Amino acid sequence: IHIGYPKTATTTIQKNIFMKYCSSRYMGKKYIQDEISNNLDSIIDSLLFDSETIFDIKLSSHIEIIKSYAKNINDKIIISNEILSKKYYQIIIARLDRLFNIQDYSKCEIIITLRNQKELIFSQYIEKYKGNNKKFNEYLQNGLSSPYDNCLYSVYDFYEIYQAYSLVFGKSSVHILLYEDLKYNPKIFSMKLSDLINVDESLIYNVLATKKENIKKKDKAYFFKKISINNYFSRMYQSVNIDFLSQKNKNYIKKIFSNILIEKKIAKITINEENIIDKYFEESNTLLTKYCDLDLEKYNYPLVKRKNSDKTNRD
Repeated sequence: IHIGYPKTATTTIQKNIFMKYCSSRYMGKKYIQDEISNNLDSIIDSLLFDSETIFDIKLSSHIEIIKSYAKNINDKIIISNEILSKKYYQIIIARLDRLFNIQDYSKCEIIITLRNQKELIFSQYIEKYKGNNKKFNEYLQNGLSSPYDNCLYSVYDFYEIYQAYSLVFGKSSVHILLYEDLKYNPKIFSMKLSDLINVDESLIYNVLATKKENIKKKDKAYFFKKISINNYFSRMYQSVNIDFLSQKNKNYIKKIFSNILIEKKIAKITINEENIIDKYFEESNTLLTKYCDLDLEKYNYPLVKRKNSDKTNRD
């Protein structure tokens, strides 16, 4: 079960690895609508939104759908959807346990792909606002304004979600992969993912090594990102009456605009903004490094800074 996080190359992994090399046993975003994807969508919706009573009624049907994906009990069924790492994941985890707590499929492996929270939150801001209308500092402060348990960013408490999944499925069954390894050391990432999904390491590596970023760094304060011109016309679709066009023509116009890319100048995250995010996540990340033997310092994750005296004593 690959739960994301979002903005950790989940689309690349789903479309170019899971769909391509694990298609017969893959239950996840397929980016096409067919009976298989509809079946999965119904299970995901049930996990998220059904009451306990309704989920109980549907449970046996869900289990039969999951069983049908494996040709034999040695096949590794793969489920991938980043929504499984979002809010209310405690309820989702309990329901996943019930889905797979059956004799033939009692062993679940959880894959969690992480990314430095500073980059992850900033990347989500770029995706949502494209550098327009709302400054990142305002976006950040709005997200932090509510109490921790209801905070927009509390879902990025990686240690908390690691603990939650470990408690149900066991620590040895929860595997953490780093987006930064995928980006800077795809060979290591490929090797780890290969062991988990039974796909040849070289096939995974070939996909990841050719992945290209569409961001060009220009100077210290700004970067330029290629953005579809379609984003600039989203308001037009809402404000201008184009009901005289058929849905087919509307989709055609949007498709044309989506293929036209322009470079948008976007201010980078400031040191002060980085410090705000560091302070919020440093204790959680430090616990994660301790219990999962991860080197998050290498990629500048928020971590509690060790005092020189402490470092000397440990050395």
